[in-house]
Amino acid sequence: MPQLTWLITGCSSGFGELFTRTALARGDRATILDLDVTLPQAELNAKIADAIAIYGSIDVLVNAAGYIEAGMVEELGSGGMEGEPGAGAYCASKFALEGVFECLRLETASFGITSILFQLGFFRTKIMDPGNLGVNLDPDAAIPDYAELNQIVGGFVAQMDKNQPGDPVKAVDVMVDVVRKEGVAQGREIPERFPLGSDVLGKIRAKYTRYLGVCDEWEDVIRGTDLEGVERGEARVNV
Repeated sequence: MPQLTWLITGCSSGFGELFTRTALARGDRATILDLDVTLPQAELNAKIADAIAIYGSIDVLVNAAGYIEAGMVEELGSGGMEGEPGAGAYCASKFALEGVFECLRLETASFGITSILFQLGFFRTKIMDPGNLGVNLDPDAAIPDYAELNQIVGGFVAQMDKNQPGDPVKAVDVMVDVVRKEGVAQGREIPERFPLGSDVLGKIRAKYTRYLGVCDEWEDVIRGTDLEGVERGEARVNV
């Protein structure tokens, strides 16, 4: 495969750092740039232009920058507002990214751009280190009813830190294989959603089995809300 140019955010640690090391080890190209993903859009555009100017193009974009905004939804300040207790802001942002991903994948496919959403389980990075948890708790919004649940969630986070089952080095090797269509991905059709981690596999199967069960059990009610005489079918933009 020809040499690729990667733009990877969040390279100082975790998956971002591993992506950088793995891409370079595969013979691809990378240059360190000072990039804050929270900068205004105009400044980000300028940084992207700088990146393109180095090698003439960007072949692979990896969005790896991030942290966990911890706290119950009702107790969070305005800085954040998904499905685990105590991780509402973090999970909600991931749900939002899934929606953006779906649209972006369809909108850019005609340009030859492939979008892949890797759905990761718990991997042993520093993401759950106490220093990397953003606790955006408004003291005036503290709700006593959540005190016990906060303790349970805090205990879970402390227990999982440095005990996650996933090997991030193995995960990044697979993801780079998928991007480069080599190794474990050689000759295989690449899915748009790609789960990684044995723990996430059970969750995904359980979730969609539950959804399919709802569709089967309630199909008559679900279909019964259409207007009379309307042709049934999917309402979507065909691109």
